[in-house]
Amino acid sequence: MAEYKEILYEKKRGGVLITLNRPEAMNAISRTLIKELHQALDEVETDPEIRAVVITGAGRAFSAGMDQGKTASGRRRDLHWPYGIPTGMPAAEVIDSWRSENRNFMRLWEFPKPIIGAINGWAMGAGSWFALFTHITIASENAVFAQPEVRHGSNTSFTA
Repeated sequence: MAEYKEILYEKKRGGVLITLNRPEAMNAISRTLIKELHQALDEVETDPEIRAVVITGAGRAFSAGMDQGKTASGRRRDLHWPYGIPTGMPAAEVIDSWRSENRNFMRLWEFPKPIIGAINGWAMGAGSWFALFTHITIASENAVFAQPEVRHGSNTSFTA
């Protein structure tokens, strides 16, 4: 089993619980978190004992969306454009980048074992996409779904 920094991986009773584990950042999605999630899914896919996956978030949010903070060097993270289409970028490149971003989510949608999203607290932007791409989404009474990026012309839907 791989070692993870930004997710928790708990195998139990024929399933696995994957917890997004960046509570100090409301489980904002970083490159590391995405990489670790896919490593965990690789593990699940090859383990015949695991029949289902539950994905949840630690702390008061499922996920606040893509991490828009700055790196240790002070540079802005380049995970997602904060406001609409970048200046000078051809529309075809923008659409291709959205497809690439959705490919990460499509893996959940097309996963051969059932994935259950257990949503408690905030599920914003890409965090709400995670919930949408699970096979079954269970929301607590405290769950809040939001896609604020729509106001800025950002892509928010997908086609399978």
